[in-house]
Amino acid sequence: ITVDFGGLTYTINQAVGSTGTESQGFQLLKNNTVTLQNGYIAIAEGTNVKWMFNAYADVTLAGLNVNCANMKAPAENESNYVLVVNNGGGATPTVNYSGVNVTNFPSTEQIWLDPTTTFKAVAGLENSIKTEAGYVVVYNNGEYTAVPAVAKIGDVYYRTLPLAVEAATAGQTVNLLADATGAGLKINKDVTINFGGFTYTINQAVGSTGTESQGFQLLKNNTVTLKNGTIDIVAGTNVKWMFNAYADVTLENLNVNCANMAAPAENEANYVLVVNNGGSATPTVTYTNVIVTNFPSTATAQIWLDPTTTLKAGAGLESSIETGEGYVVVYNNGEYTAVPAVASITADGTPTTYYETLAGAVEAATSGQTVNLLADATGAGLKI
Repeated sequence: ITVDFGGLTYTINQAVGSTGTESQGFQLLKNNTVTLQNGYIAIAEGTNVKWMFNAYADVTLAGLNVNCANMKAPAENESNYVLVVNNGGGATPTVNYSGVNVTNFPSTEQIWLDPTTTFKAVAGLENSIKTEAGYVVVYNNGEYTAVPAVAKIGDVYYRTLPLAVEAATAGQTVNLLADATGAGLKINKDVTINFGGFTYTINQAVGSTGTESQGFQLLKNNTVTLKNGTIDIVAGTNVKWMFNAYADVTLENLNVNCANMAAPAENEANYVLVVNNGGSATPTVTYTNVIVTNFPSTATAQIWLDPTTTLKAGAGLESSIETGEGYVVVYNNGEYTAVPAVASITADGTPTTYYETLAGAVEAATSGQTVNLLADATGAGLKI
């Protein structure tokens, strides 16, 4: 049916709806196609209208002026709506909404959109549309729909993990709600991401402009925690380092799948973690129960540790950690650091190797090699 109001005003003086809960101006039942157009809708004072249009049907609302001045105040845990696009009873309605002018509505969220329904309207109405917990409203090609949320902060839901991280304020926790695929994360704030046992698969690398090659770029002067999930990479994505930490970072209870890590260029290397002192950063990274799989066999170490940085982790990772020329990685009381080498061994055709002590270099030297002292040092005598 089509109802053409002909430019005139229709004032509702009695609400309709299910028996005992009559609180709607128009109840438009499923498996029908209804058009309401070209007029003015108002409510008589004292009428129990809390929702103006309750649409289980496919509905077109066009050329309407809707005056909500006398809309009934909702009870606790209820809300007023101009339009409810309703999936009750298995309904899957589509509502077309054009040229509708609403006045005197008591809040900003004018429309309720159930999952499995569609709302066709102009762009820019996201802040006027509400949906159920665990869903978010998305707009695509003229249509609004409610889709399952991927992440949340408190009781606020987001359709992607990057959007949630962008919205987070200092100290908040972002929770992943399902397996998801999306861009890597460039984080410049204090934040915790709890992956909740789900898998986040990276399909776009992040990093400095023109050199985007990281899964996570964690910028200095921040404290970031990433925990409780699996990190993966889409094939063909340019991720060469998974975590690039200028910030103080905690990596905890993570499974890191490097199967699709991009091959490095000449003079580059793959790393699961780079603890980075760039820009005078002095980060401390805590690395607990991180399980790495499918790391490239051509890589020589999973972790790069810059001087002036600290890696807190269990003992026994020395062979998995590289550092800069002229430095050696040392472990003390739960912390790895890169300190200036005291001695080196240089042999024809092989890279220079560096040692924390002269005694360590002498012990490692093979017959005919030369051990070089690099700085004034104190240590045990040498039995050669």
